[in-house]
Amino acid sequence: MKKYLTFLFFLCHIAIGNAQQVFSLGDDQKSIDSIQTIIKKSSSDSIKSILNLQLSNLYRRNKELELSTLYLKKAKTHLKNNAF
Repeated sequence: MKKYLTFLFFLCHIAIGNAQQVFSLGDDQKSIDSIQTIIKKSSSDSIKSILNLQLSNLYRRNKELELSTLYLKKAKTHLKNNAF
């Protein structure tokens, strides 16, 4: 019974945590522009990789799957040059 209640407790917290995510409705252009500017200025492959993943996620949320795939591939190429 204790395991069941613990599982139920964590399940409720996961559901509540996902419900509290904030998504803008198509107003991601400012974020996309600023992330692209940082990528151009950065010399670190790890930063470029992380930011390309963020861009991929933004485009995926906006249903632009081709651009999402493009930035995901860019992130993977930066990971190949990184030690982590």
